[in-house]
Amino acid sequence: PDWPTFTSISPSTGTPATTVTITGSNFLKTTSLSISIYAPCTGLIVINDTHLTCMIPKMTSFTNLKFVTHSLDNRGVSVSVVITDQQGRTALGRDCFRVVLDFPTTFQAWM
Repeated sequence: PDWPTFTSISPSTGTPATTVTITGSNFLKTTSLSISIYAPCTGLIVINDTHLTCMIPKMTSFTNLKFVTHSLDNRGVSVSVVITDQQGRTALGRDCFRVVLDFPTTFQAWM
């Protein structure tokens, strides 16, 4: 395909503001890419056709988690990576990144 694909993310665990490297393909065959991990990532840098870096977004609310979360416990949340090109074609890395969160005790009770 001539649209982006997803292969892996490194590291696979981190806190918000962690810089990650995403491996895939066809990152240079499109004029724009967006990376979303429960919210749009920042600092996107396309290194070459198979590697890019970006920063895990800060979590300001839990609203979007219900749409991307597949595993939530007291150690954090597993989320998916979505790469979208300018034509709206997407590549998905399902449950491939675990966001380590420092939840207050009150949130622990909510889980």
